[in-house]
Amino acid sequence: GLTDHIAFLGSQPQSKLPDFYQQAAMAVFPFVRAKDGDQEGLGLVIIEAMVCGCPVIASDLPAIKDTVIHGETGLVFSPGNSWALAQTVIDSLNDSENQKKMAQRARQKVFIEFDWKVIAKKYGACLKEIIEKI
Repeated sequence: GLTDHIAFLGSQPQSKLPDFYQQAAMAVFPFVRAKDGDQEGLGLVIIEAMVCGCPVIASDLPAIKDTVIHGETGLVFSPGNSWALAQTVIDSLNDSENQKKMAQRARQKVFIEFDWKVIAKKYGACLKEIIEKI
């Protein structure tokens, strides 16, 4: 009966995403590494879901480690492993209280590490360091 509660909405305007994330039981990001080695770079969609307080499940790829800490700010599973993905979703649905706590920690992490003011300071420090080397 799980598929009765899953919606594949296709492409949606950016303006609608916060509402979807806030209403969702979870956001699942089954990223995989392409045959040519290309893979998710940062996972901005994960950050968007996290700031909306949506519990996150994502493939365990290097870039995901910047945002999702397994068991703390979300859950990860082995990329391409559909059984692990299914079990992670089921476990998440069976422990909604823990999912809520992780979603709250994830939201805090986004404000601490990815807020525009924080990023601007980091970017400014990087530019300053480059200019000093010139």
